Amino acid sequence: MKKNIYLGLFALIAVGIGLFFLIDIRKIVPETTDKKISQEEIKNEEKPIGGERDEYGCLGPAGYVYNEQIMGCIRNWELNDNQKGAAALAIQEVGQTVGLTIIEVSDGVDGVYEVTVQFPNTEQFLISVEYPQIIFKPDESEDISEAIAQALIEKNEWEEDGLIVSVSENDGAFAGGAVTFEGGETGGGGWYAAYVDGVWEIIWDGNGVIFCEDLEEFELTYKVEVPSSLIEECYDQVLETTIIR
Repeated sequence: MKKNIYLGLFALIAVGIGLFFLIDIRKIVPETTDKKISQEEIKNEEKPIGGERDEYGCLGPAGYVYNEQIMGCIRNWELNDNQKGAAALAIQEVGQTVGLTIIEVSDGVDGVYEVTVQFPNTEQFLISVEYPQIIFKPDESEDISEAIAQALIEKNEWEEDGLIVSVSENDGAFAGGAVTFEGGETGGGGWYAAYVDGVWEIIWDGNGVIFCEDLEEFELTYKVEVPSSLIEECYDQVLETTIIR
């Protein structure tokens, strides 16, 4: 009889201990789970926005993309063609490196632009550059046919004999016209040129379409902006469409 009583008491004690630990576990588990969730939320909140750079070091989430002509990161919609030219000069001055970002370019006063360049370590430099469209300007009444002929010969490695150049428009800064050959065996075409640093440079010549990419390359190379009054349209090879300038 006493043995049964002892066994019953032992069973009650065992059940009591089990309930005690079960209750404690139920109290502890939610606290541990809440702690983990809280840490995860803190981690997400501390994660910087726009901090991911692409292969060129540009902050894509912040709207910056790499521009091959400028050789730096820019926001395309913030800069016009002249500002992009000034930005390219600024990066050349500081030395091209991965992650250089153009933060701001002033509108330009008398051909002088203030360019803010930022390095990947967030250090910034303010650089002043001159970006004149035309440095020298010849007399508009001057006959430039010989100068254009020489420029075409050098560009295309043509023979000097038999080349005939006619000028249909010339405002002293930009010009256009036609070119033919005596006898007409080789055919002819048109040409456009810009007067840069005292020399006529050929923008385009031929008898086909004018590619927008070629115009952009010329503008960046010679730091001029070809007016739409001279060349009204060009063909965009990427978009595969004609662009009205």
